[in-house]
Amino acid sequence: DWPTRGPTLWAELHHRPAAYSGDTAAELAWLADFARRVPCGDCRTHWRELVARMPPDLTSAKAYAAWGVELHNEINSMRGVAMFTTAQARDRWQTP
Repeated sequence: DWPTRGPTLWAELHHRPAAYSGDTAAELAWLADFARRVPCGDCRTHWRELVARMPPDLTSAKAYAAWGVELHNEINSMRGVAMFTTAQARDRWQTP
């Protein structure tokens, strides 16, 4: 069911910055929970490695949204899938 779950998880991640209140501890806890919900074990491990290498920028909602795009593009580039800009992300997911 990954073709359905993957886009749903990405949408959840990309919508998250719009509600970001600046509580970094709460957001890091949410991101840890998000990682646990990635259904594929290999994908979950890869996600955690990427987040460790590219920690989330929680200085603002806009920075958080840009981080999500950067991380998503990192995965897209590895998969040979088209990357997107922050402007495209704003249009698609209403990010800050």
